[in-house]
Amino acid sequence: MGCGKTILFFLAVEKVREMCQGDGSKNFGYFYCTSRGPFGQSIAVLFRTLLRQLCHSLIVPLAIQRLYDLCDEGLDHRSPTVHELATTLLEIASPSSPSMNSGLDPKDYYLLIDGLDELEPLPRDELLKELRPLFLQNLRNVHILIASRAQREIEESLQEGVVWDLLPVDTKSVQADIRTFVLSEIKSHRGLRKLPEQTHDAILSRVVDQSNGMYGLAPVNRTTHYKEAHSSSAGFAGLSSRFRRSKP
Repeated sequence: MGCGKTILFFLAVEKVREMCQGDGSKNFGYFYCTSRGPFGQSIAVLFRTLLRQLCHSLIVPLAIQRLYDLCDEGLDHRSPTVHELATTLLEIASPSSPSMNSGLDPKDYYLLIDGLDELEPLPRDELLKELRPLFLQNLRNVHILIASRAQREIEESLQEGVVWDLLPVDTKSVQADIRTFVLSEIKSHRGLRKLPEQTHDAILSRVVDQSNGMYGLAPVNRTTHYKEAHSSSAGFAGLSSRFRRSKP
């Protein structure tokens, strides 16, 4: 039982979608990591998805064209490697790259990844390794949100050389919401509501106790700034405003 982090992440995606809609200076991409199928564990699929979402216009970026030509050389057509996909993503997002900007002001890119904790250790390490150059460049036009359950090894890996804005979800508020929901389900279910009160308490205890906290991570520009999110709504409301912050 989770804490509803994917629902919160979905709300963040929809908020960013709303921000980018009709604004040619903004693009966004998102991906849901999951343990329920092979595609949700594939780092290649993750990068392909982000690239497809960021490059939705009719004009094919030069970086994409170069990658296509590279994989189309010779008689053996091949798929791009994860490293090539990650490098292409970095090139497109870079303000100095002609691939997307054509001398205009650089676009703002919003990258959102949910369920980092859902990845197996090997693909998770590969993802963080390939994303690290993007993190370290500290690009002011690139805004990143990574959602995960709070796991020490993940937090330590993310913070190697990068300062993040940590947005924890208040576990007590989440557990109260879960308790309210489970109670309503018990009362509306014909079979469950006939069970003894002791059984109801056992169900509540089991479900609520297994809910875990989560946090969102967004990189900040050379400034350590950790802010408590006193509720899920406050956390993501603050997140959307932080996405829109003006750049010095």
